[in-house]
Amino acid sequence: MDLNYRAGKFNLYGNYGNYGGKSPVRGNITREADQSEEIWRSESDRIYHLTKIGVDYYLNDKNSISFFTNQSSLVNDVIGTTNITFGASNNVIYQRYVSDRENSTSVYNLDYRRQFSKKGHFVELEMDHNQYEGVELTDFFYSNEGITNTYLDDIEDERVNTAINLDFVNPISDQITVELGAEARLQRIENSYVSSNVNFNNSEYTYDRDIFSIYGTYKQVFQQWRYQVGIRLENYEVNGDFRPSGESNDIFKDDIFSVYPSVFIAYTPAN
Repeated sequence: MDLNYRAGKFNLYGNYGNYGGKSPVRGNITREADQSEEIWRSESDRIYHLTKIGVDYYLNDKNSISFFTNQSSLVNDVIGTTNITFGASNNVIYQRYVSDRENSTSVYNLDYRRQFSKKGHFVELEMDHNQYEGVELTDFFYSNEGITNTYLDDIEDERVNTAINLDFVNPISDQITVELGAEARLQRIENSYVSSNVNFNNSEYTYDRDIFSIYGTYKQVFQQWRYQVGIRLENYEVNGDFRPSGESNDIFKDDIFSVYPSVFIAYTPAN
């Protein structure tokens, strides 16, 4: 479903969609070497919702502001079994799991654009924020040679990404164009794993990444020749920390400053 309405300086729009249903999976593997056969069955029951709402506001002929948000959610319930038999042996390995999975994503985007009198001369600022949250609860039942085991896994995941871009373009003349820009990209990840299985370690994980950069390019057309020179300066920083229970932390750090020069030359033969 899509809607769009414009009145005066405002343009409002939105849409909504969903899908869902059950998806069965069937399969088997036969191994001649040990005369074993593995049979697995699973079925997922899911429902997905997606909503988008946005607005464009035209302050005047040269200034505009746009904002939109995407909101999505997924619920997915999965039931699966695996059964392995070994030839004439009475040994049977059986596993059954029931998994409840839910996640949601929120996106927020804001854009401001200022158009100057000269064609192609503008400055634009865009900010985008994306947040994801997911939870997975899985109940396992395992049986092998009369020995049974049940345990529960709980996985939680959160990811946040933020990007900010500032771009400036100025066609100084019909032959010369200058572009300047700056960008920041921030990423935050948190993950936790908790299990009731005594053979598995609970753990937590965090990962932070920051990238800051600025760039500039100079373009010129001279008769049949076109050339462009540019440079990009970028600082890249990462901090990761993996914390398993009962063990020492595994820490990762990185900090890199990079310079990326660029040169582009093109020649167009005369007709």
